[in-house]
Amino acid sequence: MVRITGIVIEVSAGASDDHDLSASALSSGSDDRPVGTGRKHCARWACSLTRPIRPPGGLTLKTLADAGAHILNLPEDIKQRSSWRRATDILLKAASGAASVEDATAQIEQALFMD
Repeated sequence: MVRITGIVIEVSAGASDDHDLSASALSSGSDDRPVGTGRKHCARWACSLTRPIRPPGGLTLKTLADAGAHILNLPEDIKQRSSWRRATDILLKAASGAASVEDATAQIEQALFMD
């Protein structure tokens, strides 16, 4: 369990490739929900980012779950930067269906650029 800006977030891997990153602000479950403009349906955290993101260190972020795990592994002082707080907020919203995956992808890229 990791505490990020007052929200408790848990990362767990199930029997499948789907990861469930849940926060108290989001409802639980892994049902399919529309994402973005409704053109794409996915199981929340398993949604593919608009394009792969390659942060320094050799990892490639391909899904919302990958991006969430990356943010969780950042040092605390970096997580507290406004660009990463925005990225976390939009990522949580995208996983719940309240924001688009395109917006989450763009904000993560922006946060990486700001670093």
